[in-house]
Amino acid sequence: EELATGPQEAFMIGREFAHIHPMPDGSLHAALPPESAQEAISKGWAEQHPVARMGYIPQNVVMIYAPRNAQEIEVVAGLVVAAYHYASGVKSEVG
Repeated sequence: EELATGPQEAFMIGREFAHIHPMPDGSLHAALPPESAQEAISKGWAEQHPVARMGYIPQNVVMIYAPRNAQEIEVVAGLVVAAYHYASGVKSEVG
């Protein structure tokens, strides 16, 4: 709880900021900083969570596509770090 100092939009439900779906799916849901969510969507790494589109959870919650290679693992890991930083109140950039 003491680390969860980000804004309410940094969390999906309770203090959950991200989760991974079991294999063979491997995709993730994450509450990214709004600018990072837009960047991830525009670069084809993610799409807005359907429930976020309906207005039930924050608009910046996305589904991140499962990585297929080492380069994509780096991208996904960076997005998860951005979500963690957002949830903990730390400013972070997505690369």
